[in-house]
Parts: sequence; structure tokens; C-alpha cells
Amino acid sequence: MKTIGRIICFLVLISPVFGQDLGLGKLDFPNSGSEEAQPAFIRGMLLLHSFEFDDAGEAFRQAQEIDPNFALAYWGEAMSYNHPLWFRQYKEKAMEALNRLAPYEENRINKARLPIEKDLMRAVHVLYRDGDKELNDDAYASYMAKLYSKYPDHLEVISFYGLALMGTSHEGRDYDTYQKAGEIIKKVYDKNPNHPGALHYYIHAYDDPYSAPKALEAAKAYSKVAPEASHALHMPTHIFVAMGMWDEVVDGNIDSWLASESRRLRKDLTLQDRGYHAFHWLEYGLLQQKKFEQARVLLDSMVIDAKELPSKRLRVHLAMMQSGYIIETEQWNSDACDIEVDYTLVGKGVRAANKFAKGMAALKRGDVEYARTMLKEMIEERILEEPLRVDEDMTVCHSVGGKYFDELEIDSKVAAIIESELEALILITEDRIDEAYAILDQATEAESDLPLAYGPPDIVKPSHELYGEILLLQGNPVKAKLMFEEALKRAPNRRLAMRGLKMSQTMVKDSE
Repeated sequence: MKTIGRIICFLVLISPVFGQDLGLGKLDFPNSGSEEAQPAFIRGMLLLHSFEFDDAGEAFRQAQEIDPNFALAYWGEAMSYNHPLWFRQYKEKAMEALNRLAPYEENRINKARLPIEKDLMRAVHVLYRDGDKELNDDAYASYMAKLYSKYPDHLEVISFYGLALMGTSHEGRDYDTYQKAGEIIKKVYDKNPNHPGALHYYIHAYDDPYSAPKALEAAKAYSKVAPEASHALHMPTHIFVAMGMWDEVVDGNIDSWLASESRRLRKDLTLQDRGYHAFHWLEYGLLQQKKFEQARVLLDSMVIDAKELPSKRLRVHLAMMQSGYIIETEQWNSDACDIEVDYTLVGKGVRAANKFAKGMAALKRGDVEYARTMLKEMIEERILEEPLRVDEDMTVCHSVGGKYFDELEIDSKVAAIIESELEALILITEDRIDEAYAILDQATEAESDLPLAYGPPDIVKPSHELYGEILLLQGNPVKAKLMFEEALKRAPNRRLAMRGLKMSQTMVKDSE
């Protein structure tokens, strides 16, 4: 296992080793561009498949400079502005790139020389046409399905079709859609096991606790195939988290952080470009290993960075890392609970998780009033950001359960479940046990209905785990055992759920 000291060196500004081109994978994409432009174009394609979008765009622009009439170089840059699994798109930049090739769609298609190039140029215009992005995503996936039928052996078409399918899951991860995408992408993986898109998208397709073993081989291979891409070093840890492989989670995210930081310093980028996603996952892995002191080093570093550059991105990661640290360490009196977070523009789910963690810590310290304040703020803030819903009796409804919960967007559902958890904990302190159980029954049911998630939990204290701990304290190890088992289905090998399961099993056995 890699030493956390390597990453601490970065935090105290010891310089990294730069510059080795360690590889991005391999692909074959015959095209009409000049021979001189091929290295830049292929590099752009490899980077694009590993979601290194900025560097991919830069490589495609280099290809354009070498061969100004190379249509696919402009198509590639336009594709770098669409981030399908993050549901982000930068349409103006994409159209600016396409306009540099030619001013109108028909002219751009005519600039493409080969049939496959013309078809891909048509596809990108479907992706960036006027109108609703979600409808365009669906239309693009449908168009790529036609290209898949037309070019059944073209590995790039197959790869982008599988990715396009996953990009239609606008309401959260749709299991059937992702499974279909995985089956399609495997055709690329079988023919070219060094294709970064095949490895990357295959991991995404099976990135949940139930499917993860299917992608374990790909996860182990991806970081070796494309070690120059920091995302390729992080992405395998999605499978490792889903399988509870904490040593691999830590190692992979150390490597990803170091690669990202090396790139940032080499290109003289700001703190905004640091690999905080991997940083957050690294903290979670350390917490699962019960390496609390090392996790605290990361949290303290995040505090420093967020003060130096208080952007939304840094504030969100600070909130997530603080929440996870409080809940996983159970150090309810730690000064980590006192870290202040600016919630401006922070989403409902992240904000609710942070206030829940602080509220739960307050309850453990006996400060019920602070927990009530947190709960009140959580509910009021969520309601202010949602349209008012009223039932037939003109009763405003914002609670978990019922048809109104089903109408909430995913982030609001997450926030509402977290609110219910804190409300239940407060009710326990008031000896209103049955009411707390009723709320937790709704919360666990609601969490079970959410799309399968990945990585550190959005519901920072998973509801089945919390319910199990409460049941243990109330002397009901049989039901507690069931709750911990359900928690571990959604988050295998999670430390606190494993602890709870062992305790409940012991209590059940002792009572027999």
C-alpha cells in the first residue's frame, strides 16, 4: 500500500517529479486528416475518452493548427465541451469551435471527407442543436444508435454510443440503461483491452455495489493503461469503493491526486484545478481504514485552500469532507465540528449533510437546541428552493413519504431523507421512540427507492445504518441486524455498518 506521506509532501509544497509521458491507452481511428496532425488528434481522442476534457480540447486545437481543414479535429474539440455523465455542456464554446471550421452545418458536413466523418459531424449537430439539453441528449443517443447499426465494427462509434446511452439518465442512474451500455461497450473492450474509452465507460456502466464485480478486471487495468490521465487513476476506485476495497481506494486516489497536482503545477494552474474529487474520496478511504489522523490532515488542508480560494467548488468539497469526517470518526467533541462552511450556492444535499453532521454531533454532546436549529434551517432552506405543493386538503407537504416525495428532484430527496434522520434523532432524545421509528421507516424506504449511488454516500449517515444503531440502543438486535445487512448491500464493507452488524449478530446469539 502506498504511503499517505507522499500526498502530505504535496500539502507542504515539496515539488513533484514532472514530465514523463506515461501513456493514455491505444486506439485506431483511420481518418482523412494529414499525417502530421495525427499524433495531436489521437492524443485528443485518448484524453477525451478519459474525461480529461481541457487537455483534449487543447490537443484537438493543435491538430487544427497543423491541418486547418481537418473536420474531425473541430468535431473533437466540440465533443470536449460535452460532459455527458456530469450532465454539463458548454454549447457556446462548442459552436465557436465548429464555426472555425465553417459557418453553417451543411458546410461543415461537406468539409468532412469520409462517410464516417460526415456522420459524426451530423451527430454533433444533434447534440448541440437548439432546444432542451435533455431532449438533445436523447436525440443524440438515438442518432448514435443508428450509427452503431451502420458501423457495427467501428470501435469509436460503439464507445460513443455506449456513453451517449448513459448520458440519458437525467433522473439519476438508471440501472437498465447502464447495463445495456455496459453490454455494448464490452464489444470494444473485447477487441481492444487497451482502449481507454472501453475501460472507462465499462467501469461507469457497472459502477454500483451489485454490478461492480463485472468491472473489477477493467478497473485494475485502466490505471495501468492510461496512467498519464488523473481521472484514469481515480476512476477504478469507483469499483473499489463499490466493493469495499479500501486499500485500493486509498492507493488509487493518492495516485490520481499526485497526477492532477503535477499537471496543475506544470501548467501553472490555480487551486481551482486541484483534484479535489480524488482528495475527497481519499479522505473517505482513510476513514474506512480508521486512519483518522491522516484524514484530518486532508481536512485541514481543505480548510486552508477554501480560505485562500473560496470558490463554490472548494466550499462544496470542504462541506463534504467535514461531514464525512464528523460522522465516520464519531469524534463528537472534535474541533472539526466547529469548522465554518459558507453555504452560498452549495446544493441542498451537500448542505443538508453538513448540517446533519453538526446536528448529530450536537445531540451526542447533549445540545438538543442546536440540533433543532440545524433541522429548522435545513427544512426552511429546502422549501425556499422548491415549488410549493399542496394536497387536496390544502396542506403544504414537504416531508419524506407519499406522492409529494416522488415529485422531488434527486437532490431534494436526498436532503429530505437527511432531514428525517435528524428529526428522528431529536425525537429519540424526547423519548418519542415510536414516532422516530415511523420516520426512519419512511427514510429507509425512500433511500431504497433512490437510484443506485457510488462513492462516499450523499446521505452522509446512510439511513439503514442509522436505524440499525438506534435499534441496537433500544434493545432490538434482530431488526437492527436486518438494517445493517441492507446498509451493506448498498455500501459493502462500510466500517460502521460492519461494526453494527457484528454487534447485532453477537446480541442475537447471546439472546438465544
